Amino acid sequence: MSGVDPDLPGCVLRLSGHYEIFLRIFEELEASGDSASPSDIFETTIDIYIGWTHFRQGSGATRFVCSTCAVDHFLEALQNRGPHPVPFLSSLLKRDCLTPTLRQLRIIDVQRNPVTPLFSLATSALSSLSVTVIAAGSNSAVAQLLQPLTVKSPNLVEVQLRGNLKSPLLNALEGMRIRKLTLELSNYQFTKEDDFRRIVHTLSNLRDFVIEINSRHFTFPIQNEDFSSTSPQQDQFTLQIKANIPTVISLLSSLATPSNLEIDLQGNWHLTEVMRLIPQEVVARENLRRFQISSPHSEESASEFLDAVTSLPSLTSLHIIGISFPSSDEHLASLCLTPMWIHLQTLDLARSFQFHSSYDSTLSVASMRILAVHCPSLIRLHIFLPHLDNTVKEVQDSRSRYPGMSHGLRSIMFSSIKLDDYFAIGVAISRYLDHIFPGLHEVETDLDYMESWCENLHLLLRTFRSLRNSQAAII
Repeated sequence: MSGVDPDLPGCVLRLSGHYEIFLRIFEELEASGDSASPSDIFETTIDIYIGWTHFRQGSGATRFVCSTCAVDHFLEALQNRGPHPVPFLSSLLKRDCLTPTLRQLRIIDVQRNPVTPLFSLATSALSSLSVTVIAAGSNSAVAQLLQPLTVKSPNLVEVQLRGNLKSPLLNALEGMRIRKLTLELSNYQFTKEDDFRRIVHTLSNLRDFVIEINSRHFTFPIQNEDFSSTSPQQDQFTLQIKANIPTVISLLSSLATPSNLEIDLQGNWHLTEVMRLIPQEVVARENLRRFQISSPHSEESASEFLDAVTSLPSLTSLHIIGISFPSSDEHLASLCLTPMWIHLQTLDLARSFQFHSSYDSTLSVASMRILAVHCPSLIRLHIFLPHLDNTVKEVQDSRSRYPGMSHGLRSIMFSSIKLDDYFAIGVAISRYLDHIFPGLHEVETDLDYMESWCENLHLLLRTFRSLRNSQAAII
């Protein structure tokens, strides 16, 4: 359990433990009644997921802002404590909240357990709902509870459905005024050709549609779907596909593409296979905004494939994981000559952990300056730097040779495998980052052993920025 910092106006109390902890705390709140002072009453964010709960303190009455409910935890509490916990939470909502304020509700682990009590937490302020369905038999029960939300929760704008989804559950979305729909399908086959078409065309306010498919044998039985009739503002409609190559090809060939398209190829694919199936589809899509691929091998076809992808002028987000891209600073500089890089906002050149054993990339810290020059719109960068032996000397040479820049990069994430001198390299890289990206706000890593190193990097950047601001004030 972590404590509360009284100096923070919106301080957060985090509790880790069993669901019973959550009940006891709220029983204390209930017992305090009207005698509690405003400083003692929580504006509450409830997050119950495998025993994790956290609260936010603020002025005003007790308020539920966000809740994640594990069905098994509720059922266990019902058995152990009698009539409780959902009626108890509902009574708090009615008693302490003049305007119900539950804005986010995530219900997980839906199997064959009764889920009706959980939906009693939905209020008129609900804006985001996420439901994970494990057992196929729960689809009908959840569908019956979804349908009334059109009236009960008119502010609902985002719905996420995960797991073993069936037609009844998807059909229950008809008529909702949601703006974003996410379907994460684990084991699903549309039983009727009209299922997908009817869902999309009845959601008149839909602007973002995310399809994530984990089954390698999944295909959509739809033909010539026209997204232009889905949204009156076609230029604001985004379709995001997260699936394997056969599914993506099926969708790309059968859908009349919306104005914004995002493709995330799931699984590890040889670039030769990707070259054979994808490019003719992708290159023809001038509205492709985001592209992600993972490949476990460095192949001769990589350059040809990457030349095709990076020549897309509409691309603003590129994620290439697990391959030798680029192989060197010179390779990166040559690729950056295509039009796509000018508009790129997010770039991921990292490797997944299982590919870190390959040392065939020679990217150095100089690659960050290359990207700063050729990617003026870049906001987020994830980069893999395998060799940092000569970093200190490279940074000194670069800072003396090139003037400082005012690039607007806000977030950088490092992946590396070799840090001989953590302190010296950390100081050198922090100075280099401050020289190129003076407004950098986040320094992160996807490797556990580098977390403290990145935290120190961030502290050094803040120190450099503070010193620079102090000097500017004196002048």
